[in-house]
Amino acid sequence: MAKLQLPKRVVRFAVTPLVLFTLAVFLNIIPSTFAKQIQTSSPNGFHIQTNKPPATTPQQLLEQGEALYQTGRFTEAVTILQQAVRSYQLESNNLAQAAALTNLCLVYQQLGFWKEAYATIDNSLNLLGWDKINQKLNVSNPKSELLEILAQTLNTQGELQLADGQSDASFQTSQQAEQIWKKLADNAGVTRSRINQAQALRVAGFYRRSLDILKEVSQQLSSQPDSVVKVTALRSLGNVLQQLGELESSQTNLQQSLEIAQRLQLPLEVSLTEFSLGNTARSLSNIKEAIAHYENAAKIAPNPLVKVQALINQLSLLVENERITEAKSLIPIIQSQIPNLPTNQAGIYARINFAQTLTTIGNKKYIAEIIASSVQQAKIIGDERAESYALGSLGEVYEQNQQLQEAQDLTQQALFMAQKIDASDIAYRLEWQLGRLLKAQGNIPAAISAYDTAVTTLQSLRRDLVGVNRDVQFNFRDRIEPLYRQSVELILQEIGQGKPDLDKARQRMEALQVAELDNFFREACLNNQFVVLDKLVDRDNPNTAIFYPIILDNYLEIIIKLPNQTLIHKTSKVNRQQVEQVITKIRETIVEPDANQKFKTASQQLYNWLIKPVETDLKNSKVNTLVFIPDGLLRCYRHHKGERSI
Repeated sequence: MAKLQLPKRVVRFAVTPLVLFTLAVFLNIIPSTFAKQIQTSSPNGFHIQTNKPPATTPQQLLEQGEALYQTGRFTEAVTILQQAVRSYQLESNNLAQAAALTNLCLVYQQLGFWKEAYATIDNSLNLLGWDKINQKLNVSNPKSELLEILAQTLNTQGELQLADGQSDASFQTSQQAEQIWKKLADNAGVTRSRINQAQALRVAGFYRRSLDILKEVSQQLSSQPDSVVKVTALRSLGNVLQQLGELESSQTNLQQSLEIAQRLQLPLEVSLTEFSLGNTARSLSNIKEAIAHYENAAKIAPNPLVKVQALINQLSLLVENERITEAKSLIPIIQSQIPNLPTNQAGIYARINFAQTLTTIGNKKYIAEIIASSVQQAKIIGDERAESYALGSLGEVYEQNQQLQEAQDLTQQALFMAQKIDASDIAYRLEWQLGRLLKAQGNIPAAISAYDTAVTTLQSLRRDLVGVNRDVQFNFRDRIEPLYRQSVELILQEIGQGKPDLDKARQRMEALQVAELDNFFREACLNNQFVVLDKLVDRDNPNTAIFYPIILDNYLEIIIKLPNQTLIHKTSKVNRQQVEQVITKIRETIVEPDANQKFKTASQQLYNWLIKPVETDLKNSKVNTLVFIPDGLLRCYRHHKGERSI
């Protein structure tokens, strides 16, 4: 393959040494709304005393800003809202200024301007009399108008914290907002805050707690009139059920959400719910229905971002099912929409996801150019998380093109940034990527070290493992299991004094099995407390041997514990497909009386791989009991395209 030739300015930026986010948030929280506008003659608002109305009032500026925000023209919205803030400041109207600042924070958040967003929301809370340290309001007998603005501002702060990955802080802030809404007897506000709490729990991996809240909220809303909050509650419930694997219930709730959104004629809500229905249909392996939902979501979407996200999911589904002709016909449609995406975090991730989906069917140079432009956009808006993700993705493209040193430079640059901002979910993938690159360059000790670090980082994210989100293409089979297996393969290849470290390899496989159980139950339900079986064999069962078969892509590895001996290791040069074919043949023929010979042949082959290499050792150790710690297909069956049941 020819070397990638990117524009010089892109290459120069990409390799300068440094001195995947999230679409899920955008698609699942209640779409942010502007704080209550302060009107000059509203019985429920504030009265601003002016002798002569200006040509453009602050309220008109707020209305313009909201209109620009709703249409995705965020940069223009910033300018207009800044004018409104200054106008209210000149009038010494602290409450109106606070509301305008809260709205400005929403726009900064969409642009990925995290520093400005936090500064703005802090300024708003200060004007309202909120004590940030003690988390309480330092105002005696506050009026309802102030409390309403404060509750809306706390809602916005909670959404900002959630978008920035601070799920615990977001949960607490949403609880504070809920208490204020209760004082105001505003049931809609209470419901909104509770949904946001559920979303924070979902992102943190507490799916059951999130589910409990959403079920309760949905039940309360069932007897109330149709509303956007009802639409969002049902959609959030459907999304959580989808991620918990309760797909039929997910579909039912999402369908209800869709019907209400359609009756209320809410294009954005219809589009978002169609998107979620597409994801659930995809999980049900109903490809035709999933594509129809994605098409509807794209068709109805009122802004380019939602449209592109739906089209990208449709594209990835077509590629996944090898419907390449249809996929290629979709590419120009997405390409035409890419220039319309906003320059914010969600827009950057949409571009990167598009490029990654094209990996197997697209032009590598074009893919690299999309990601390189995403790097530049992230740098412009100061979003280090998005920049780290983009740099790592660009490094992966270079890795696939066998430009290993360039790939390593980009990966290390991205990893430095991810570690600086404590983005562990990005860091583990970059550490894994660095390990692959070091292995490809023949540096096995350094590669093992990188893999070890990646596994350690990943295990610190166990709660997040159970909350993997398909919207960002983060799934166990593709993004977690291979890391463990590749790591074990490297450990077993190491040579030198005391190498390979068989106990380390065995423990890593045990850690994988715990992670598999976490993923199966969708809960981080097990503690890493491994029972040392070696002592049980040596002390209590001196006639027992333990086998640890490990199915790798190109080898069948077996680690064996014999009584009162150190671990031994045997390798059969047989690939995964061959092993699984034999196991499948055994299962098919064991229940067929007429297939006895086929069963014996397949069983003999498996015996030759697993036991024959140590027959002499077993005999010399007087072993009469074999214990297997099975791996992969040896202990489970598969269904639905490789999903496992244990």
